[in-house]
Amino acid sequence: MKLLISLGALLGIALLVGLAAEGIEVDHVRGRSLLSIGTLLLTAWLAGRAVDRIGLPKISGYLLLGLLVGPSVLGLVSKDQLPHLRFVNQLAVSLIALTAGGEIRFDWLRGKVVRIAALVLFDIVVILGAAMALAFTVGPHIPFLQDMPPVVLLAAGLLAGSVMIANSPTVVIAMIADYRAHGPLSQTTLALTVCKDLALIILFAAILTLSRGLVTGDSLSPAFLGAVAVQLVGSCVVGVLAGMGMALYTSKVGAHLPLFLVACCMFLAFVGEVAGSVVHLEPLLMALVAGIVMENAWPERSTPAFHTIEEMSLPVYCLFFALAGAKIDLELFARYWYLSVGYFLLRLCVVWIGISGGAWLIRFREPWARWLFLGMVPQAGVSFVLVTVIATSLSDFPWAVALANVLIGGIILNELLGPLGFRFALGRAGELPPAAGSTPTTATSTKDAPGADRVSS
Repeated sequence: MKLLISLGALLGIALLVGLAAEGIEVDHVRGRSLLSIGTLLLTAWLAGRAVDRIGLPKISGYLLLGLLVGPSVLGLVSKDQLPHLRFVNQLAVSLIALTAGGEIRFDWLRGKVVRIAALVLFDIVVILGAAMALAFTVGPHIPFLQDMPPVVLLAAGLLAGSVMIANSPTVVIAMIADYRAHGPLSQTTLALTVCKDLALIILFAAILTLSRGLVTGDSLSPAFLGAVAVQLVGSCVVGVLAGMGMALYTSKVGAHLPLFLVACCMFLAFVGEVAGSVVHLEPLLMALVAGIVMENAWPERSTPAFHTIEEMSLPVYCLFFALAGAKIDLELFARYWYLSVGYFLLRLCVVWIGISGGAWLIRFREPWARWLFLGMVPQAGVSFVLVTVIATSLSDFPWAVALANVLIGGIILNELLGPLGFRFALGRAGELPPAAGSTPTTATSTKDAPGADRVSS
């Protein structure tokens, strides 16, 4: 109750300040944008704590709060303010991707590459194939895709399919640690989620550039395909250099790490914005590669940096997901809620087909393998990042904005229901200790789990 009272008081103060600022002759949009940042940070933090009390993920609280203060409800964050907050969004994307890269450890994956690669590849092909097939068969009957040319349907299918591929290593790591789960199912699930997201970030960068070229009329000429390759290679090169620089600074200097890391992520976001008109480098891919380089080339040197990032993660998550919630068009979302439910059910089916079919093809037929697909259902941070990038990059196209709203609704369902399915799978595989059947205990690490020693609640 105290949290709800505090939340209501903050929202009331923000409304009064916003009304008072109406008559002040200053740069109104920029001034209210700064006010919006402070409002989102404080209120999202309170909302996250409130929903955590009733057993829901904190990210859900951040999203719901963003929706509440966004243009669709209270209007504390208006549509004309959102462009001024784009750079803040890019900064958050860089920090989240840097953390995700730090969870990918090549030494842990050694010896598991063949099986995991086969499962990941088969799953990605099945999901993308299903998404594109539905885009051409069902797409013409979806209101915001009616009368669209085939290239737009192809782009919509590719973008939706890329988001469907995404899962959540963070949720998997946290659940394995919380329940002290250990066994072949939990370890294989963790390896799959990490490798899928690594492959997806690279694939998504190519799909986004390809989709942008399709809807803007650029032909798939050798020059265009070469530009896609330059984007991927250029983003990776910048990421490697950034990772080397951050690891070197952490080991040799180590002072003022929070400011230094924020400055580095601001640099990556700035490079992505400035270079966009030339080669379009992706901050998401640059930061992910930087995290991978730091974790695998200089793990001991980079540990303080990752711990510092985790200490800063709370305000970053609050702001990023609250902004994602503020961008939701409630009227559009309510109009197409059935598509979000359809996305959830479709993704559940194709993930089951992709993982179970891949396991059968490679003769991976242990009894626990039948539940492996349930670990691929949860979605969280990376998925919302991808949707936000889609909505931002294709903001001039109404169908892309509508598609983003539909995908957000489906991701929320996966975020809320996915962990329940994974817990069921762990129980069926016999990897939950007896105490986990009632109340989970918190562990700080999980044996052999990459990134588990850095899981934060």
